[in-house]
Amino acid sequence: MSPESEQSLGTEKTVVGQTQADKLVESKSEDKYHLKLYLRLAVVAVVIFWIEKTFREAGDEFSAAQFSVLNLDLLCVILAALCYMIGLLCFALFWHLTLLALGQRPTLVESLRSYIVSQLGKYVPGKALVVIIRSERVSSSRVSSSVAVVGVFIETLGMMAVGGIVASLLLFIGYGRTHQSGWLTLLAVGLAVGAGVGASPPVFRFVLRYLSKRRGLSMLAEAIDGLSWRFLAKGWLLAAVGWLFFGTSMIFVLQSFPPPEDGPILAVWDYPQVVAAVSLSLVAGFISLMPGGAGVREMVISTLLTPLTGPVFAVISAISLRGLWLLCELGAAAAFLIHNGQTNRSAQNKP
Repeated sequence: MSPESEQSLGTEKTVVGQTQADKLVESKSEDKYHLKLYLRLAVVAVVIFWIEKTFREAGDEFSAAQFSVLNLDLLCVILAALCYMIGLLCFALFWHLTLLALGQRPTLVESLRSYIVSQLGKYVPGKALVVIIRSERVSSSRVSSSVAVVGVFIETLGMMAVGGIVASLLLFIGYGRTHQSGWLTLLAVGLAVGAGVGASPPVFRFVLRYLSKRRGLSMLAEAIDGLSWRFLAKGWLLAAVGWLFFGTSMIFVLQSFPPPEDGPILAVWDYPQVVAAVSLSLVAGFISLMPGGAGVREMVISTLLTPLTGPVFAVISAISLRGLWLLCELGAAAAFLIHNGQTNRSAQNKP
């Protein structure tokens, strides 16, 4: 065989090998897509079953209930919105600390703006938009976008771990009274352990070393030293405070409703269960693959609050909480974007 023929044969084998590899990658991508699709459909089926069951068992109560926005306690609504914004601020500060620990130097305003604006991305299927918006919004000559992406995962895993811990501890406290939160308590513990292990400094250092070698990203290797237990303690403390404010927001939402004739909707000793319900609902909604945890958050909240408030207040409060929080996110994101636009125009007008 001539050298030209051998070279041609080698080229053909290389092309065939690349084609087979491309087909294998494409097949795996399709399998992954179908798996996510089936999981989403399963979640939707569970949520639909829960809605049907809830209205079937308490249909008369929903029909008799007459809720109106005009009957809400405006002060409680304002306090609920304020508590949510303070909670978001706590998690945004956790995000800022994460970037600093990774050797980046964003300003506090840059970190806050990127975090708040990225919240709108969670309502888009896939959840990737949150990562894209946050990393691009904070990226600058002082912040590497690749490191920022890693920071998103560190903050998110920490947030979910603390949420699971808060929920599991508070559910254990209230378990003897409700007798209905056993499987949700186990879910909270499992989520806390899973996210906590993933967010621990040793695990993340190992992942960053692997990525820095595999992808040739030297900046990730340089960022490893900042991931200490001291950093984690500060970040998780901020996250814990954030979760408490999120739960308090729900308490004020419930207090904004006109109380029933037989007394107040909530007793003081019910507050821990409310905080647990909100914490677990957000963590479960995050892993559900549904945009914004749609349906999942409401199902978890209603399941945990029904023994305390009855099905009507449980369902309506869950829906009201989502609406209020969405309005807060839209308002805060708009404010940051307007401020950013004005700052850019001022910088351009300077001689």
